[in-house]
Amino acid sequence: MNTDVLAGKWNQVRGDLQRWWGKLSEDDIEQLKGNVDRLAGLVQEKYGYTRERAEQEVDRFLDQYNRNVYAIVRNVPGHVRQTVARYPWAAVATGLGLAFVAGLLLKPNR
Repeated sequence: MNTDVLAGKWNQVRGDLQRWWGKLSEDDIEQLKGNVDRLAGLVQEKYGYTRERAEQEVDRFLDQYNRNVYAIVRNVPGHVRQTVARYPWAAVATGLGLAFVAGLLLKPNR
């Protein structure tokens, strides 16, 4: 995950950061605002790591975060099938509603 992606997902990632690095306060995390270099510096400061070790730890966190997100996304089709099987009429109604809205949005202006 590059710096831009981390900044874009900041609200989602910040809770995971606190769970991963318990020594980081909410204020510490707020000041980072998605900046990976600042995160490595803060991890270095709070945990007494070398800069290289802090960067490795940040990379390890980002790799694990990406794997977790991928696992969730990979399981979405199974969850959709289960939901449709459990609530078929709601699924049909949702599909029809989405088709109706898409038709309105894509309708050519006359």
